[in-house]
Amino acid sequence: MREPASWTRAVPLVFHDGKMLAMRRRETGREYFVFVGGHVETGETVEEALVREAEEEASLTVRPLRLVYKTRYVEDNSEYQYWLCEYLSGEPRLAVDSPEAGRNTNGDQYLPMWLDLPELPRTLLFSLEIRDWVIEDARKNFEGVYREETFVFEKLRKSL
Repeated sequence: MREPASWTRAVPLVFHDGKMLAMRRRETGREYFVFVGGHVETGETVEEALVREAEEEASLTVRPLRLVYKTRYVEDNSEYQYWLCEYLSGEPRLAVDSPEAGRNTNGDQYLPMWLDLPELPRTLLFSLEIRDWVIEDARKNFEGVYREETFVFEKLRKSL
């Protein structure tokens, strides 16, 4: 029997006008992208966390549609749930009171933005394994898509 996740991360996959929402990160001179999302808080459903995270990290209003990916990481038994979400409104920007806005310094930056889907294969978007799934599954509009996988952090790809 599988152990329950020690914590769950809600990741909204949001697409609009041929683009996908992502967070650009600059950290110690290195630039890369990550998926927007965060921990499901106590007493909160995954769907509520998806809406909250899209608002906090990107000032977007979204509606969760369905779970498309579920990943688990061996090291900490964490679970990531990636949900296809309908874009309703907003333009990517950090909420002033978001934890990420408080972490923006001269050497460290969080910037939510739209990424052009045709650019994804050349974009360092972590995890690259999930990025590859998105590239493949977006081509078929996520029709009938559900993937579940267990990963080991050390075995994840680190470069393009």
